[in-house]
Order: sequence, then structure tokens, then C-alpha cells
Amino acid sequence: MSTPLASGRPALARARRVRAEHLLAVDEGLLSIDDVIRAAMVETGRPLRRITLRQLLLAQRGVGQSVASDVLDRLGKLVSGVPARPNIGWLLDGRAGGTRLLCFLDARFTGSAGPHAGWPYQGRR
Repeated sequence: MSTPLASGRPALARARRVRAEHLLAVDEGLLSIDDVIRAAMVETGRPLRRITLRQLLLAQRGVGQSVASDVLDRLGKLVSGVPARPNIGWLLDGRAGGTRLLCFLDARFTGSAGPHAGWPYQGRR
């Protein structure tokens, strides 16, 4: 007789592997962030819902902590009640009616492309 904990371990390992494979595919340019979010929308992509938005943003080549923080800060200004570590599951929560996803897209594709207001004499705030 197996315990519920023992039977859950292979499922946990599979879920971690699915998340890692998708994040690596984003890093290699095989998938986009939008592809991962779309895959998380179906039942087979359920493990992907635990990927944090920061992890997802940082998986892209050329995106560092400052860019990811800027996107998440803009998201926090657009949506009230953003958790400390928002994940894809929070983004796709049906109770929000797609608003969080639209705000995330807005936060990703808008913002200043140039240097900050005090550049070059002041640091970023």
C-alpha cells in the first residue's frame, strides 16, 4: 500500500520537468512568453500555472532583473491586489475575466524605451 505522499512524488517531478522544459524553450527562443501562457490555459498545461511572472520574464534572453522589475511595477500600477509573487495561475484566474492578462500585456509592451528621467546624473529610483 502506498501513501498519498509517495504517489504524489512522481507527479511533482513531472510538473517540475514540464516547467523547466518550457522555461528553457523560452530561453532558447523556441517558445515565446505568449506560447507558455497559452499552453497553461489547457488542462495538460496546469503545472505551468505555478511559474512566476518574474521567472517567465527572466527566461527571455536579454531580459534582466531591472526589466522584469519594471514590467511587474507597471503591472502593479494597472491591477490592484497583485500578490508578492504573481504567477501564471493568478494571471489566468477566471474571476478576473481576462483583465489581468490584458494588463500584463500592456505592462510588457508599454513603458519608457529610453533612459530614466534623471539620466545621466541621477541613479534609477
